[in-house]
Amino acid sequence: MNAEAAIWSALLVLLLLNMYGSAKVLSNSVCTTTQKVLQVLVIWALPGLGGMLVFFVLRSDQDTRRPTNRRAGDDGHDGMPGGIQ
Repeated sequence: MNAEAAIWSALLVLLLLNMYGSAKVLSNSVCTTTQKVLQVLVIWALPGLGGMLVFFVLRSDQDTRRPTNRRAGDDGHDGMPGGIQ
């Protein structure tokens, strides 16, 4: 593979990463319109790095909204008065 082909391949990967990141940001229902616009600007202003940055921010936002350490069927009550003891 010559240098020119490697450069075009890297540019294609960055383009696809930016397009994917932009689509994820725009489909996010939690962010406001202003947040979405700013995040898309970061993605395209910092090719590759911006896409990865926004991807990890969105990923961590999804992780914080999920309940942790919950078993299936656990409604938070142990049958004792006053809740879990």
